[in-house]
Amino acid sequence: MGCGSVKKHEAAEPVATKKPSSEPANVPNHEEAKKPNEPAHDPKPAKQETPKVPDPVAIKKPSSEPPNPTVTQSIATPAEKKTDQTTGPKSATLEEQRRKESDKSEAAEPVLAPQEAHEAIPAASLPGAHAAEPEVDNNKPSVAAVAEMPPADGENGKAVPKSGYRPLPTLDKSKLETIAKGAPSRKSTTLAKFCAYLKKYITLSEPEKTWLVFRWMSLNIAYDVAGFMSGNYGDLSPEGVFKSGKGVCSGYARLFSHIATDLGLTVKCVTGYAKGVGYSADVSFKSTNHEWNAVFIMDQWYLLDSTWGAGHLNGQKYVQEFCEYYFCPDPHNLIRSHYPQEDKWQLLDPLVSKKEFEGMIKYESLFYEAGFTSTEPANPVINESEPHATYRISFVPGSSMALLANLIKSNATVNGATFIQKFKDHFDIDVLYNSSGKYKLDIYAQVPGMENYSFVLSYLVTATGKPKGPQTFPHQYPPYTELATVLYSPKTGPLKKGTKVDFKVGISDKVTDLTVVIGSKWNNLQRNGEGVFEGEIDITADEVNVFYKSAGMSNYAGVCAFGK
Repeated sequence: MGCGSVKKHEAAEPVATKKPSSEPANVPNHEEAKKPNEPAHDPKPAKQETPKVPDPVAIKKPSSEPPNPTVTQSIATPAEKKTDQTTGPKSATLEEQRRKESDKSEAAEPVLAPQEAHEAIPAASLPGAHAAEPEVDNNKPSVAAVAEMPPADGENGKAVPKSGYRPLPTLDKSKLETIAKGAPSRKSTTLAKFCAYLKKYITLSEPEKTWLVFRWMSLNIAYDVAGFMSGNYGDLSPEGVFKSGKGVCSGYARLFSHIATDLGLTVKCVTGYAKGVGYSADVSFKSTNHEWNAVFIMDQWYLLDSTWGAGHLNGQKYVQEFCEYYFCPDPHNLIRSHYPQEDKWQLLDPLVSKKEFEGMIKYESLFYEAGFTSTEPANPVINESEPHATYRISFVPGSSMALLANLIKSNATVNGATFIQKFKDHFDIDVLYNSSGKYKLDIYAQVPGMENYSFVLSYLVTATGKPKGPQTFPHQYPPYTELATVLYSPKTGPLKKGTKVDFKVGISDKVTDLTVVIGSKWNNLQRNGEGVFEGEIDITADEVNVFYKSAGMSNYAGVCAFGK
């Protein structure tokens, strides 16, 4: 192995649990995670001395601490267009759609690029996109802090959550960061000598050693963009990647495995499919395109991706930027972007089929860091038969975040087509499709401390509805967000003259008066027993404004307005 050997405890590999299906699940037992067939241009990793791993013991416990993100996407190899994703906004759940996949694609050597960054969006800068502003609660622990807390149940705090996910214990990362940055430069030493140097930290805990190697990789190994673009990946052995300081995903995974194994950890390289650079929700994966790692820590298997954790692509330029989310994330989350060729490395029970994986929305790491929990619809590719649709993004109550939504058609933003409202535990994003065709709905998020909005997810939409006429959302004045306003009705305009319209508006308790102004006529709304202002209003003009007044205000101020 070249770095000396360390005696390690035996680790049982996970068993792939049976997929829910009427068909028998063809899941063989594996003694070890086998490497895929490798092309001649991609050398095999150096042979490592690992303990013989007994036949798997069923493992239902996934991986470590959740997010600490950077917006990213990775690479998908050429794939065929899907023809069966036609779910509308009220789509069936993944559980209802669960079907067993009967065959597997043949393995191919993964050559996945790192993640591709979406451009950061300055606050309120998207034309036609409306934002709901974040609120800061200084008494609430940050999402990142909560993610690091060990599971607690009773006094011992050691119980494993029912989901099977067991976060790693809190680590002194400042100490480990110092060690990683203070290690000898790879340019002035060999891999063998570097591993010998790290032996001085052999007494670190298993989680600490894993994080140390993961962090060192992000500081010292860059993605080989030129090699990826040209197909000439160079020497991907651990020694080759260490010496050059660059590689594609296979090189990252093999070098991580080599160094971590030498520190006494049990590590496997996992080959599979990933939603990265070039990924589109309407394609199917034909061959494997990525490689990451599984690590046995504290009697449990965890997954990590040192390639995606080290940086991302901005166009054809590599940006080296640490993304801690990919250090032992919850497998229930990682499965949305990483699908292993061997079922057992999902670390999930029940298993997810490849078809289900392809039909899942890929959430960027910020989705989890911000406290979001789910989306409706659950599928990324949908058909809309109505010109007005609503999308819902739920979050942990009390979380502080803001959203922006941008509707794109033919590579151009559709102005005024989105309307976002924040409720206690979710956002509703209303979208207008004033013409049929194909659209992309990109959604961005911002949490306190972030200067810009960052991409979190997207939908691909085929709109077939035929609106009776052009619809518009009301214009929001700044107090709309400041007063936590929720416009229940009407949501769209223009409001037709000569009609009666029911107004129903939720707004801060600080507001004492809310009135609808049409021309010179002021129509006061009344607060009902639920604290919502409501009233039936005669529409006598094209322009309709909603004004409010609070205690201490001498004049009314605008909340929102409907125009032509």
